[in-house]
Amino acid sequence: MDKLNKYTELEVKFNADVKDLNDFKSIVETQCGPLTLYCEGPDEYFLKPGTDSFKRFRHATYPANCGKQVTTKVKPEGAKNNINRIEKNLDVSNNEDELIRETIKDDGYIYNFTIVKYCHIYKVSDATLVFYTVFDTTHGAKESSRSFIEIEVDEEIIGMLTEEEGWQIIEKYEKILAPIGIHAQKRIRKSLFEMYANR
Repeated sequence: MDKLNKYTELEVKFNADVKDLNDFKSIVETQCGPLTLYCEGPDEYFLKPGTDSFKRFRHATYPANCGKQVTTKVKPEGAKNNINRIEKNLDVSNNEDELIRETIKDDGYIYNFTIVKYCHIYKVSDATLVFYTVFDTTHGAKESSRSFIEIEVDEEIIGMLTEEEGWQIIEKYEKILAPIGIHAQKRIRKSLFEMYANR
């Protein structure tokens, strides 16, 4: 069986409630390991008109050394969900914010919306487990918070795996998180971009 493209993003996302955070942390820290990173800050999204391609400019405000990243995401042609996409991440930490935004626009992308995320991130040997809360800040003030749990196959090993092996990793952590209601039937098929985009 063929190995996955090394730029594949294989992840699943679930709706969560803020009250689930302590249980999530307890389960993960007991069975997987300690917190890797807590971070917060804005994600700015840019859409290429007429396509499903978008860029995300992430520049966390806390902690100060979190860096900046531009991510390009493309849904494979004919895909019915966002669980398996192509994702390319570029470290832009040494560049000014306005230069980054202008470069994204030069590539044909138009600003669409901004969200702020508060993320509890656990990196384990084969995956990243995250509990995060999102606020829409497109119009300035924080609006309509929502929380999510995410399981993503580690990007460092994804290119060495078959799709079946990738799914085995996802399913392993779904079982670990089952006590807080995580299971395959509750996977969200929409991406954050599709939830918040102004079309």
